[in-house]
Parts: sequence; structure tokens; C-alpha cells
Amino acid sequence: MAEHATSEPLKDKPPAYDTLSDRGSLDEEKCTPHKTIPASLRKFVYPPSNRRTSIFSFFPRRSSLQNAELKMAVIDILKDLAKRREIDDNAWSVLDHCADACRMNAGSFRSILQERILGDHTFIYWAVLKQSRTEEVQGSSNSEKSAECDLVVRLLELAAPLTDQIRAEFGLACLQTADQVHFEYVRGSPVLSPLSGTEEILLGSAAPPDQLDVEDDLADEHRFVVCFRVPMFAKRMWVVRRIELQFIARGRLWALIFWNPTEAECKSPSSRWTFIPDQWQATVLLVHPSPPTALDSRLTVLPAANSVPASSGTPRENTCHTTTGERAKKPLCWPLQTKHMAPSGVFSAPVLACFSHLQMNKSSYFAPDGTLNGRWQAVLAPPGTRCLCGSAHAT
Repeated sequence: MAEHATSEPLKDKPPAYDTLSDRGSLDEEKCTPHKTIPASLRKFVYPPSNRRTSIFSFFPRRSSLQNAELKMAVIDILKDLAKRREIDDNAWSVLDHCADACRMNAGSFRSILQERILGDHTFIYWAVLKQSRTEEVQGSSNSEKSAECDLVVRLLELAAPLTDQIRAEFGLACLQTADQVHFEYVRGSPVLSPLSGTEEILLGSAAPPDQLDVEDDLADEHRFVVCFRVPMFAKRMWVVRRIELQFIARGRLWALIFWNPTEAECKSPSSRWTFIPDQWQATVLLVHPSPPTALDSRLTVLPAANSVPASSGTPRENTCHTTTGERAKKPLCWPLQTKHMAPSGVFSAPVLACFSHLQMNKSSYFAPDGTLNGRWQAVLAPPGTRCLCGSAHAT
């Protein structure tokens, strides 16, 4: 005879269906950050959930009209950000949502960032201008400065790989605001100055960056000096064969380049420059869109014993001077002069100086870690018409 098991009444009854559906909608609304997403993007980031699920739903098909609508929505958002008095921290999430919407709907946020959307300029141009303007009006600490520069770095990452137009727009904005600090910070990022395969192997990920200190002469609007500190200089010259330092001074974008040309480069018929194989040379170039100018300048390399280490806590301006001593070697100096310098294409015609003397005496002019310290003094005037005060005698 079968025994019937007695079942106890259920203590926890399952909730009603209506309750489940309501709770799910409430949780969805609570977890979905609609407030941070521009209204024009919500339907692209969060499509309607009441669509019927079928096998064809895994193959999204968007019409050209929908793609154009998404593009215009993103452009309108970027225009709104650019027209604001300042670009605040909210821009971070807005830009990420724009990138997400484009990615989820087969759009290209990179191509939108490269378009001239306002005043014949890209959004990156206006972002740099607004960052600099905010700092001038309000002032900012170093941490705030880094955060604002990081926003531009994030924009460049979203626009990568960068075209020549984007690079020119970034340089033009920094040039128009004379923002050397901003330019140097962002230029040190991998997205704007990526390392080649050889450089990455030689320098590694923890290599110290090149340091630049641009000082304008307050008494003379045509005069300036640039102090530079280049780690692992000799190894980079022999292996990579090129070191480029770009900076902004006196309303112009400059490039100080150290070369170690190969024999193939010297024999190349397309080369506009005269090189000697395996002989170090220094080159000063004016970068587009800088205005033309005359140039009288002198490049100086400081002996290792006279250079000031970065960790000594000495003020940065002291790196532009040498100490005195009986055994201190003389600085090596080279004149870099031209009556007329103007950009042609991207770069101007070069002003060259042979670096072979440094090449032969590298042991006494390099720090133990291979760092090279030097300065470039310049006057925007025809050669011989102005005095390069404080410069050493040429050797």
C-alpha cells in the first residue's frame, strides 16, 4: 500500500508576473545611466527592447538615413561642446558615449573627429583652444593641467591613427595660444609620438622622456633660449639615427633634429638635404604653419661635469648655465644661421651643423647614463645684426 507524503505549505510564494515585470523595468531604469547620455544618442546606445527576437536580429541592417542621423547627432553634440565657454569634466563621458554609439551602429567616430565641423576647424582644434583659454582665465594646478591635457590625449586616441590634418590642427591650436607646456605634455604621449619598433626595444616602456625648457627673453621679443635634456643620446643616434625635439617659441613651431644619416639616405635623389654618412648633424627646421623669419642662433652642448642632474632639485633655469672649474671642459658650440627661413610643405629648408666633434668626444660630454644636456639660443633677426648675449665662443 503506497504511502502518501504530506506536503507542507510553501512559505515563500513566487511573486506575481506583473510584479516581476515592473521590478525589472525599475532595475533597468536605475542601472541605466540615461542622465549622462545626450538625448539624441539614447536610441542609438539603447535601442527599443520590445522588438521581436529572430535570427535576423543578429545581423543589424541600418539604412543610410539612420547612419546619417547618427552622424549629425554626434556632430551636433561636438558643436555644442565646442561652443561652450569651457570644456569641463562632463566632456569625458559625452565623448565616450559618442564613440560607443558609433561603434554599436557601424559608424566611425574617428572620421567625425577629422571633419571640420565648426569654423573650418576640427573639434580637436577647439578643444585645445578652450582648454588653454580656461587655464588663462581661471588658472589651474599641475594636476588640473594634466587632467585637461589628458582630455586632449583621449581625443587624439579616439582619432588614431592620426592624419597629417589632425596633427596640423593640434599644432596650430597650440601655436595660436603659445601653449608650450600643453604642447610638450601631449606630444609626449604615444598616440602623438609613437615609438618605432627599434625605439621601443632600445628605450623600453619606462624610458625617461626628453625634457625641454623654453624661456622667452622678457626684454627682447625676438630672443629666446631652449634648454634640452636627451636621455640615451649616443645609443639613439647610433641605433635609431634620428632624435626630434619639437617646441613652440615666439609664435612659431620649431623642430631641432639630430641626424645620423645612412649611406642610402645620402645618395637618395629625392633628398633635399646634404648629408655625410655616419656623421652626426644637427638641424633646425621651421614647421608649418609657422610664419617665415630670419634666424641667428647657436647650438651649445654642455660637458657632463657641467650639466645639472634632473633629480638635484635645482631650478630649471639653471640648466641653461654651466659651472666653472679648473678641469671643466668648454661647451661645444655651432652656429645655425639663415637670412630667410619659411616652411615648405611640412618643414622648412634645414639649417645644418656638423656634430662630428661631439661624436669623437662623446665620453666627456655624456652623463654616465648617456644623457646629453644642451641649449639653443636664438634671435629672430638676420645673422650678425644682433648679439647672442651669453653665448660661448664657437669651437
